[in-house]
Amino acid sequence: MHKPADLLVWRGRTDVGESGDTRRVWQVISALEPATPSGTVLLGFCSDEGVRRNQGREGAADAPQEIRRALAGMAWHHGSHVLADAGDIVCQGTQLEQAQHELAGMVKRLISVGHLPIVLGGGHEVAFGTGSGVFEGLDASRKVGIINIDAHFDVRQAPARNSGTPFLDLSKIGPFEYLCIGVARSGNTAALFERVKLMGGSWILDEEVRRDPSAALAAVQALIGRCDDLYLSIDMDVLPSADAPGVSAPATLGIATETLLVMAQEAAQSAKLLAIDIAEVNPRHDIDSRTARLAARIVHALIHVR
Repeated sequence: MHKPADLLVWRGRTDVGESGDTRRVWQVISALEPATPSGTVLLGFCSDEGVRRNQGREGAADAPQEIRRALAGMAWHHGSHVLADAGDIVCQGTQLEQAQHELAGMVKRLISVGHLPIVLGGGHEVAFGTGSGVFEGLDASRKVGIINIDAHFDVRQAPARNSGTPFLDLSKIGPFEYLCIGVARSGNTAALFERVKLMGGSWILDEEVRRDPSAALAAVQALIGRCDDLYLSIDMDVLPSADAPGVSAPATLGIATETLLVMAQEAAQSAKLLAIDIAEVNPRHDIDSRTARLAARIVHALIHVR
């Protein structure tokens, strides 16, 4: 079900008496309309069903509004660039597949008219919806690259789609080159490593990223160079639990936020990037909105004037 944008969530301070451009995000963003010029569009995906099916801790369905609240008061530095809110795709009950289908259709439409969608999850089942929307709008001859910054591969085999299956599910739709950065060896079985290898994918372990961040950035740059189109997925559980406690599956090690931002911005500044999603923020288990605010900071960094 699609729920229209609620602009009441966009509130923040006003710098009365201050000279110059004092605008903040809440003063710039508008509800998406058919006539909205090309820009960056935020779209929520309110779903816990994939996490529930994957035996994770629920609460991520509340993430889109919490990220919006955290983003609202951040300073605006993009001049006349358009930022719009397209509302939320809401998973009703156990109807995950229907919600993913609706998300895919919305992402496809946004891309087709020149917008850059940033989808706010929700569990990482969001990736199947976002990725499907990317694929549905492309010619089959184009080479797609998927960068998943995540502690988990999310290529599990299961009777039904869940938060641990999206990239295996996407591989059944069309071919893509898959790069997973920040993988925790302790959180992924040998079978999952072998499956990614059979898919032709590659990975960089969390410990390797911590040891040599420049190698991870080089891998991102290489993938961008090899592909025609790009989709970026960020799972907040790739960050240390001390930084991001409010996630569905907290990391025991994780990679530095600064490293994540450098890699994500490299992708965002590419003319090849078609869509972004941010997954697994779980307000129910957050501490002082720490994780939602960090996710908002990442979104703020990825609003890019293309």
